[in-house]
Amino acid sequence: MFEVNRPDRSVRRRRGKSDAVDAQEAARAVLSGRARSRAKAGDGPVQCARLFKLAKDSATKARTQAVNQLKAVLVTADPELREQLTALTTPVLVRACAQFDEHGGVGGRPWSRPRASPCACWLSGSGS
Repeated sequence: MFEVNRPDRSVRRRRGKSDAVDAQEAARAVLSGRARSRAKAGDGPVQCARLFKLAKDSATKARTQAVNQLKAVLVTADPELREQLTALTTPVLVRACAQFDEHGGVGGRPWSRPRASPCACWLSGSGS
C-alpha cells in the first residue's frame, strides 16, 4: 500500500476538482512510481501516543460526568446533608460520599436519599 500525499495541482486545474479525478490521479501516481512513500503501519510510537491520549481523554470525560452527576444528586439530598457536603471540594466530597454505607448513612446515621454512594464509590476507586 502506498500513500499519495498531494494531488498534482496542474492536473486539478485542467481536469477540475472532484473525488473521481483525485482517485484516478492517485492511481496513476502509484503506477508511474511518483508515489513512493509507504502507508503508516499504525503500530509505532505515534500510534501508541494517540491511543494513550484517547484513553486519557475518555477517562477524563467519564470522571467529569460522574462528578457532575454526584453534584446534581446533592441538589435533591436531605437539606442537612446538602448543607454539610456543598461546601466541600470535589476530592473531599468524593471521599465523604464513598464512606456512606449501602443504606445511605455514615456511622449508623441514615440519610433520606442515599443515591450518591455508588457514584462516589466508583469515583474513589473503592466501588465495583
